[in-house]
Amino acid sequence: MDEKRSTLNGRLRAIESNDDSNILKLYRKNFPKEFQWFSDERILDNTVRDADYCDEASFIYEVEDGGVAKAAGIIITKLSQDYEKEVLSDTMWITMLAVREEYRGCGVGSVLLDAAVKKAKELGIKEVVLGMEFRNLFSGIPAPDDAKKEFFKKAGFTLGEKDHYDMSANMQENFVPDEFDDSKCEGYHVKRMEARDADKVLDFLLREFPDRWHFEIDQYIKTGGDLKQIFLLIQESDGDVVGFSMTHDYGDADRNGGLGPIGIGSSVRGKKLGGLILTKALIGLREQGVRDTCIDWTGIVDFYGKYGFHKERVYREGSLSLK
Repeated sequence: MDEKRSTLNGRLRAIESNDDSNILKLYRKNFPKEFQWFSDERILDNTVRDADYCDEASFIYEVEDGGVAKAAGIIITKLSQDYEKEVLSDTMWITMLAVREEYRGCGVGSVLLDAAVKKAKELGIKEVVLGMEFRNLFSGIPAPDDAKKEFFKKAGFTLGEKDHYDMSANMQENFVPDEFDDSKCEGYHVKRMEARDADKVLDFLLREFPDRWHFEIDQYIKTGGDLKQIFLLIQESDGDVVGFSMTHDYGDADRNGGLGPIGIGSSVRGKKLGGLILTKALIGLREQGVRDTCIDWTGIVDFYGKYGFHKERVYREGSLSLK
């Protein structure tokens, strides 16, 4: 990739510790209303406060406006750490790329992206991925219109063929899960995880979902995550774990929450057990007081639609190989 230039007389600089307000302003002004559900704290927690944040490859493009320096655009990246490389080796993620509307079309986005990719090459990174990282804001290009897709294609990124979605429902008003018929699920029950279940849960995940999901739950347990947020599908004949669902209660003022990942063991699929654990987990979120609930990063729209969820946000995955 040739080094890019902007038609503006601006400068590229590192993101500094006092740039929180710039980050939040650029986020709020540049992403559609359906992406404004994040609290300010969560935006910062999932960007510059995240353990994977890569300050070396994160930049602000600054211009002078009336004698005052103004942030015209920003790129925030993350880098896979040593403890993650067993799952995602030598990966850099573009967590957020935003350019203020009045400065679009002037090459600001290209300058920011080029600078991050250049640093990725210097660091020996093998792949740059659009979103999708642990603790992400976006699972790809948010609201991927033709202009955004063409921008990344010109930069050498390979994009997925189909969109995927965040789906949502207000669980204080959504009672569709209560109508689930569990009469065909005899021999199985759902419970919240306890500390004594850890070995069984990790054995199940290592066997059925050995990569990212096993890693994420293992890290969640090791770092003291609230185990009650994990629902387990138990086979009553032997007490084995044969499915799981992760829920999220963000504890913010708006009572936002989420669900995912969710997975069923290969030996028991086709028995409506996915519906059983999904509905129990959703009802559990309602009982905790969670209202707006997001099921993120999914393509199975019809399945979740049966349980009262609708498409809320759309994404397109993309990556750049540096091998």
